[in-house]
Amino acid sequence: MPEGSGKFFWFSSFQSMPLTLCTARSISSSTAEGTRLLETAEQLKATIRAKVEHPFHVIKNLFRHKKTRYKGLAKNGAQLFSLFGLANLVIAKRSLLAAHARGAS
Repeated sequence: MPEGSGKFFWFSSFQSMPLTLCTARSISSSTAEGTRLLETAEQLKATIRAKVEHPFHVIKNLFRHKKTRYKGLAKNGAQLFSLFGLANLVIAKRSLLAAHARGAS
């Protein structure tokens, strides 16, 4: 593809379909298939964004981490690593408790 031809999206609307490389300009939203492909690409982006932003939400709201508190990069990095580790445990705990409530063994 020539440079500057648009943004690239990798998407697959169904598991059986191969991944396709498309640009935002090459997908025509005037056709039904183009609209479906654009909606699939936007759904994929939203899914990824939700998975990435959830740990940040836990750190900001549950642990009340709003700003860096220490001088020095090592201390800030250590604090954030421990907070993200704890956020992963909180997220895993929620899914495990939900599975236990459903009766999974």
